[in-house]
Amino acid sequence: GRGRGGRAAGGRAGGGGCAAGETRARAAGMAAAAASTRAAAAAAAGTRRAARAPRLALRGRADARAPARASATASDGAAETGLEFVGKENARARGSLSALGSVADDGVYPRDFYEMLDVDPSASDAQIKEAYRRLQKRCHPDIAGPETMEVCILMNEAYAALSEPSLRRIYDSEVEALRAHIKVGYTGEPLSKWARDDPSRGPGDQRATFVDETLCIGCQHCCHVAPETFGLEDEWGRARVHTQWGSGEEEIEEAIACCPVDCIHMVSKQNLAVLEWAMTQSTRVEVGVMLGGGPTGDDPFDVANAFIRKGDERRARMRAQGLDAASSTGDVHVAFLQDVRVAWGKLRDETKREWGTLMSN
Repeated sequence: GRGRGGRAAGGRAGGGGCAAGETRARAAGMAAAAASTRAAAAAAAGTRRAARAPRLALRGRADARAPARASATASDGAAETGLEFVGKENARARGSLSALGSVADDGVYPRDFYEMLDVDPSASDAQIKEAYRRLQKRCHPDIAGPETMEVCILMNEAYAALSEPSLRRIYDSEVEALRAHIKVGYTGEPLSKWARDDPSRGPGDQRATFVDETLCIGCQHCCHVAPETFGLEDEWGRARVHTQWGSGEEEIEEAIACCPVDCIHMVSKQNLAVLEWAMTQSTRVEVGVMLGGGPTGDDPFDVANAFIRKGDERRARMRAQGLDAASSTGDVHVAFLQDVRVAWGKLRDETKREWGTLMSN
């Protein structure tokens, strides 16, 4: 009896050993698959980083661990930034990217190109042309005084956009997109909260943490290491910064260093608002598609640079016409709001009354 029991016990023990071996084998297989996934993701991320590396300044791990510094360009004295600013003027004016405060203002002044020409958004081409001519005759600087010059320049901008059907469609779509962002709380300020200052930099050289969600594979390591800074967004399950410097510097550095796809970056605080906005405009693809060698989605740094470049181009056009303090914000509608608010404040009340529709509302 004891022998049979011993053999039975031995059999059970042997079976247990086989089961444990199978478990270890499965674990090893899962680890190998995970390593393969990380390698594929890193390769995909590396390809995109290599393609955009020449166009970016402060990027990735090196900046997170770098000692405090405040570098400046010899040409214009602008602090080094995490984006390639297209032109010196934009580098000096980057603070204007926090633009949408004008939208919430309660003052009475034209809020879009249609109000600038005192017409309804459904106005025909003929009605737009007639309104433009009427206002220019009444409000031209030679008639109403030199204080109307800036408003007339902005009227020219509005008419140039609304009198060309293709440009009018583009403008209408941009305004609609802006209104959608306002509804979800976008104000031109960073979308993430700011808990405290960067402990390693001075007031004029603050850094922020930014996640390129188009490259993130949702490994959640950063969320475990620095949960007071990182979390997962709901739609794609990608990492996102919810609170700047909510975690300690060492925890944030570890999250950056351990990211398998290098999608976490230290950027200039001045660039954070436009980068987080650009992230909302960037398409994403499924992780499986990305790891299989497919596209990785839009590059938010490219989107941000295009936004800035567009603002530079508009500013140059406006300055060429005489509007020296023109906004450099990349969104046409936001830039218009900034500029018209200043120009409108220079008008006399009798001149403002020429905008009959606006003043009667």
